[in-house]
Amino acid sequence: LRIKSLAAYVRTCVADRGWQLTSPAKWEHGSALVSFVIPGVDGRELCHDLQDSANTWLSSNTSNGFRFSAHYYNTEEEIDHAFQNIERLVPGG
Repeated sequence: LRIKSLAAYVRTCVADRGWQLTSPAKWEHGSALVSFVIPGVDGRELCHDLQDSANTWLSSNTSNGFRFSAHYYNTEEEIDHAFQNIERLVPGG
């Protein structure tokens, strides 16, 4: 299942950066929507900055974090690009 693989890839990208995954870690308990928090970062503000400066669309969530929603047509390279844009805007990133 492609969407399962992409969601796992997003979870790995979050974990590799030491950010806090707030979605279930396993597909069996989660979905293609992956939520996470970057400590010390305002999710709403960063989502707005990503849209304005990098044409990268993530949603903020109620935990002041992010919701990453990969679709079956996305590629790993697009996911990598989104995470690079996030890192570029994160203080100290």
